[in-house]
Amino acid sequence: MVTAEKYRPDFIYKDLKKRQVVEKTGIDTGSLVFSIPEASEMQAAGLDSAVLVLIDRITLRRNNFYIEYYWDDKTKRPANLEANARVLIWDYKNDMPVFYGTITQKIEFQIAMQRKHWDESARSLAKKIVLSAKCL
Repeated sequence: MVTAEKYRPDFIYKDLKKRQVVEKTGIDTGSLVFSIPEASEMQAAGLDSAVLVLIDRITLRRNNFYIEYYWDDKTKRPANLEANARVLIWDYKNDMPVFYGTITQKIEFQIAMQRKHWDESARSLAKKIVLSAKCL
């Protein structure tokens, strides 16, 4: 989801020319590859001093998921939803990464959740992921 298009209809992220950046991880041979807009494209859009927050990939996993039929509030076992997000925060003014890596966050839930509870959980997870980047 590209939120910039909501605020600037003339800025279409998917149409920008991209370049790949390769960032080393703490592992000797490991690296993360991200595709970001070229600096000239950002400059043409008037965003040459912008900071790009790119969530490249999100994977979700349910853990400790149990189905029990005769629950009461004391015997319910909570499960959790785990989100792993590959994040890059790129500073175009200095042409360098501010933060990159995989961020993992979890939130507990109960089986009998309603739609509003799922929406609240998803918002909470998204907020935790973005705020986990140490520079924010």
